Amino acid sequence: MKTFVSVLFGWIGIFIVLFVASLILALLLRFTSFGESTMELVTLLISFLALFTGGIYCRAKSEE
Repeated sequence: MKTFVSVLFGWIGIFIVLFVASLILALLLRFTSFGESTMELVTLLISFLALFTGGIYCRAKSEE
């Protein structure tokens, strides 16, 4: 059960990071001259950051 809870918190952390990042990217696309060509790299980096953050949070929760 402890593993399930830690994985659940990891997934929640991933979704929170992705939600905030998508909100920021949408605002940047709307109000700046931020082009869609640079979005590929930025989206990839944000995805890796979200997975890394979720993994770290999951590990921290499982060690409690």
